[in-house]
Amino acid sequence: MKFQKYYTRIIMLLSILLILAAGAGCGEKTEKSIVLGAGGALKPVLEPLGKIFTEKTGIKIQPLYLCAAMSRPDLIEGWDVMLPGEEHFIENAVEQKLIDPDTVSIVGDMIPVIAVPKGNPENIAGIEDLTRPGLKLGMGDPDALGFQRLFDQMAKEIKIYDHIMKNSVLTMASAERLISSLLKGKADAVVNWMGVTKNFGDKVDIIRIEPQKLKYSLKYTLAPIGIVTPSKKKDLAKQYIDFVKSEQGRALFKEHGFIYTKEERSIVIGAGGALKPVLEPLGRIFTENTGIKIQALYLCAAMSRPDLIVGWDVMVPGEEHFIENAVTQKLIDPGTVSIVADMIPVIAVQKGNPEKITKLEDLAREGLKIGMGDPDAVGFQRIFDQMAKELKIYDQIMKNSELTMASAERLMVSLAKKRVDAVINWMGTAKNFQDKVEIIKIKPEKLKYSLKYTSAPIGMVTHSKKKNLATKYIDFVKSEQARVLFEKYGFIWD
Repeated sequence: MKFQKYYTRIIMLLSILLILAAGAGCGEKTEKSIVLGAGGALKPVLEPLGKIFTEKTGIKIQPLYLCAAMSRPDLIEGWDVMLPGEEHFIENAVEQKLIDPDTVSIVGDMIPVIAVPKGNPENIAGIEDLTRPGLKLGMGDPDALGFQRLFDQMAKEIKIYDHIMKNSVLTMASAERLISSLLKGKADAVVNWMGVTKNFGDKVDIIRIEPQKLKYSLKYTLAPIGIVTPSKKKDLAKQYIDFVKSEQGRALFKEHGFIYTKEERSIVIGAGGALKPVLEPLGRIFTENTGIKIQALYLCAAMSRPDLIVGWDVMVPGEEHFIENAVTQKLIDPGTVSIVADMIPVIAVQKGNPEKITKLEDLAREGLKIGMGDPDAVGFQRIFDQMAKELKIYDQIMKNSELTMASAERLMVSLAKKRVDAVINWMGTAKNFQDKVEIIKIKPEKLKYSLKYTSAPIGMVTHSKKKNLATKYIDFVKSEQARVLFEKYGFIWD
């Protein structure tokens, strides 16, 4: 009996030791860490951010800070997260299927500034001052540093590039070494990123570049982040991205000079009221991805008012003629106009379709109660009137008109409350009530109407002072991700 107890204790002790050993072995194999491929200019913010993230989660960050090498597929495949200082790097990686496009977001601004020695001995106030004869300017290598490409483009746009190049005394491929050259007195001024320059804040002065001078491609002004598709640690990578996008992460980017602080990043869009069901979720996704807020004004006939249009940045009417009129009045830049959705008229009936309506001609049936839209306010009613006249049933249908409304949504509410048997409306509006109504599609051969009323265009307002942000929104609305949303909400032909 004693031997048995002794033997049992030994077995228990060995079992405990084996469990502890197995646990220790597992811990060694599954160290929580991710590899981050990042733009070298972002190091000043990513280092402190990484330390805080590791303290909070226990996940270690192994950063690789690069410049032009950010484009090398053989390097990207070994990372878990990519965070370049220029958007085109991540776009190229998405095209090569190295980055999951659904994980891509904008997390920082790459802001070019002029850096001068403390005290600004040469009294430099703006870009034009860099043309002054006798100044010594330090330049970045445009093949390695995005800010130099920006600067070259700006200088050419304001016709001072050749004068500035005469003052160039050195060129470097490192943003930090360029600032070091300034501190050593080798140059009177350099152009650099705000984030890099702020890292030397006690030794240099920063001269901001006027917003209107920053007429450059957004491909070089935004810092995006995304998960590498071959990564085997996608759950850890997602935790890191979520932290970078958090309020705490954003505060760090702002503190280190990677967030615009002069004005909130937002734009005003004037949009057709019928597009609200799709533009609301689309706007939320756009804001999450870019940090740019959308102030949407949903209108009907008022889309044509010039006094309103001049206060917008983007126009997205539900009818093409609105934007054409605005182009004629030089309120919309015609070079920015695109068609982004289809405005599809349908018949909506009560749930269960008690009146067995299957086609337009059925609406002429005696005794039916039909809800109409105000043709001066809603485009689908103008389309319907045109179709009914072509089919020679307009007068019969008008005898069945029970009510007229200027709002597409209110017309659907009237149908849902069974005040009418059927209404004509946009597919996108009707789908928003699909739990209470049924949708009858109109045969294509019946849709013999002007395309002026079947396409939803988008364009940039010429008076906008935020054309760079407006361009970003327009590009997103035209993207494949947005097209999926338009289709889901009934604004793309099947």
